[in-house]
Amino acid sequence: MARLTGSRSSFYTHYPGHADFNSYIKCNFVIYFEGSFQELNNSKKRITPSMKWEQVKEILGDSGRAAIQTQGSSSNPFGSTFVYGYQNNAFEVMKNGYIATVTLFKYNLDAAR
Repeated sequence: MARLTGSRSSFYTHYPGHADFNSYIKCNFVIYFEGSFQELNNSKKRITPSMKWEQVKEILGDSGRAAIQTQGSSSNPFGSTFVYGYQNNAFEVMKNGYIATVTLFKYNLDAAR
């Protein structure tokens, strides 16, 4: 029998105006795309918590329509957010265009032992 295993990491930008504001500690992440570390350190192909969604789309390309996340709209005064998916990652974006959460994930299908 095959077994599905996975891992997930979520990074919170801690922007005011998000339902999770002040619930998590801000993660000052840097996500690099393509090339060596030295090339990327001076490149524009990296994503940081201070970037707006339009800047991320310039790096990754358009992801299509977003899923709308309401987070229990009756108890959330900030309104819904939008979740955009790419292969092995998802970006939760607030209405003001800032990233609220980045989730990276990987799944493996292990063969029978």
